[in-house]
Amino acid sequence: MTGGRRGGTRIRSITVMPRLRSFLDARASTRAWLGALPGRVVALTLALALAAGACVSLGVHYWFTVLPLAALLGAGGWWLMRARGPVPTGAAVASLAAMAIALAWIVVNSFWAAEYLLVVRDPGFLTLSGQWLVDHPSTDIPSLGSIEAAAAQPNVIADASQAWNLRGDVIQPQGAKMLPAVMAVGGWIAGTTGVLVSAPVIGGLSLLAVFSVAARLVRPGLALVAMGTFALTVGHIGLGRAGYSEPLTLILAWGALLLAMVGVRHRDAWALIAAAVVSGSTSLVRIDGAAFAAGLAVGAAIALAAAPWPARRRAGALAAFVAVQALVLASGYVALDRWSEAYLDRLWEEAALLLAGYAAVAAASMVAAFAWMWMTRTDAPARRRRFVPAAAAWAGA
Repeated sequence: MTGGRRGGTRIRSITVMPRLRSFLDARASTRAWLGALPGRVVALTLALALAAGACVSLGVHYWFTVLPLAALLGAGGWWLMRARGPVPTGAAVASLAAMAIALAWIVVNSFWAAEYLLVVRDPGFLTLSGQWLVDHPSTDIPSLGSIEAAAAQPNVIADASQAWNLRGDVIQPQGAKMLPAVMAVGGWIAGTTGVLVSAPVIGGLSLLAVFSVAARLVRPGLALVAMGTFALTVGHIGLGRAGYSEPLTLILAWGALLLAMVGVRHRDAWALIAAAVVSGSTSLVRIDGAAFAAGLAVGAAIALAAAPWPARRRAGALAAFVAVQALVLASGYVALDRWSEAYLDRLWEEAALLLAGYAAVAAASMVAAFAWMWMTRTDAPARRRRFVPAAAAWAGA
């Protein structure tokens, strides 16, 4: 905006936002790159989590196994999350603002990163497991006489049901191992400080998952409101400063939802398969991961049932989604049995019930979706299409 002249000098009042908008208005490629950036950062985070979770499950958690696999998966995720069309200037600006909010959240909360090392419950055993994985390929810790020492000293315990358990001559920290494996990556970079600060880094990156999903449902400006509101909640701040599993679970669940939305909207089978893998991997971070996977299976069934694709292609995509998700989900429980046997044994009744519920929900969703696809085919006779409302009501129930 141009003001008047004073002493022959033109005074210009120029704000940053109009200048940024004018810059982006003239550069479509820059808008596309910025618009896709939050989703791509989420994809890179998912790639690292999957690589770390897979390697620690196999007992080969080394930097030279995790990082190359993460780079390979990250390249695929970067490609999947590319801009699929023109990006408006407002969307690009909102994406840039989302990146700034996430970075600010990480920086601010890193100053209050928890140093919770008392191993009686989470996040203590998760944090120390991450510290152990910095220099070891698995979370099994040799007892090295600690059992005998505990027997001789009354203030030392050899087995804590809420933190660790004994399996033969090794100590097994409780719980699934993806989170400690990801935290150990921070340790490779900055030692113990890196392990501790990795928690707020995960918490900040999870905000980008919220923004990326919200931006596909509402206007980017409103997506920023959703992201900012969530960033200020006490729950997220508290859980994001320490090694709790919830923020990483949030990235997996919302990242899978993001990939599924991309896959359905753009008829991208690779994005749908990636969503199935990511949603199934929730069992690598939490014993109740099947609950999150069930939700994604229902969502995929509803979205594919309503998608404007050929019926056979939609049916094949849904069958592949559920099959891949179930396979990855099962592998998480197999890994849990190997690396935290007593924990799974103690909660097996609840876990088995949850898995049965997942199987029932996934099967019912597939049957309902297949029935809908069959009855709504364009070449279906009129008498078959009359059952569509009843099928919709049954699927909703």
